[in-house]
Amino acid sequence: MKKLSLIFIVCVLASEIVPASSPGTTAASFLKIGVGAKNIAMGETGAAAGDANSIYWNPAGISLLERSKVSLMHAVWLQEINYNYLAVVHPMDIGTLGAAVNYLSMSEIEMYDIYDTKLGKSYKPYDLALTLSYARKIREIPVGLNLKYIYSEIDKESANAIAFDLGAIYEGIVLRDEKLRVGLAIQNIGTRMKFVKEKSDLPLNFKLGSEYTVLRNRTYRVKTALDFNKPVDNDLRVNTGIECKISAGNFRFPVRAGYNTGGDIGSGLTAGFGVHTWFFNLDYAFVPYGELGDTHRVSLGMRFPFIEKGENER
Repeated sequence: MKKLSLIFIVCVLASEIVPASSPGTTAASFLKIGVGAKNIAMGETGAAAGDANSIYWNPAGISLLERSKVSLMHAVWLQEINYNYLAVVHPMDIGTLGAAVNYLSMSEIEMYDIYDTKLGKSYKPYDLALTLSYARKIREIPVGLNLKYIYSEIDKESANAIAFDLGAIYEGIVLRDEKLRVGLAIQNIGTRMKFVKEKSDLPLNFKLGSEYTVLRNRTYRVKTALDFNKPVDNDLRVNTGIECKISAGNFRFPVRAGYNTGGDIGSGLTAGFGVHTWFFNLDYAFVPYGELGDTHRVSLGMRFPFIEKGENER
């Protein structure tokens, strides 16, 4: 617990030392959009999760996987924006390797001159992040590292950056509670992005979160999650969620709900459900944004080799 307290203090001090940017002034804002329908439905939590989507939330989490896993997500975002995510994780003797692609694209935008006259041309902005991830347990503590290449393009202008994430997870014997996990992560530490002459910082974020299994038996599993996020360009955000998973034969049916305080629009409420078998997970998340509309995410996860019947994930 002394190590956990020390790392938490370091994160807090670092968030005070790093100069804060004004809201909306950081570049590559698409990196703030969470991935994984499960995580989103649970209030956009994931600091202490252990699955392929942990590459995004906390890279240490991929070391908790015992099998290779592929995760895909498609999000129907606001104003004809599409957001796609692909992650692959492979456990090895030397640790766990992972790779991920985040891709956000918009519909074509028509070009106008300074007199508001159509030019008969259009462009399609997009954002891309390529991530390589590595995690392993050191003295029973999962730690992880991400290396990212970030690229954005608007019309003929483009910008790129290099960044990395650091993370650690504490669980089991370290916390003396088999039902509890605590995760710590620092996201998007990297170079600035330059469009034309303007340089902007990446959306640096400090994350502390937990997962707690309230109930677990052959039929039911109830799990709660709580994350605290301190982005460099905004106030402290609190994210919380709950999942109730019901097992019936070879199938499991999770139902989820959550709330986050980080949105300037919408109610902050999230919800979703899924269908899980021994070899794939299909999940859905719904997030309303008031007058701007609703967003939907669908995720598919597959394990290799397939998990045998009766085997349960944590």
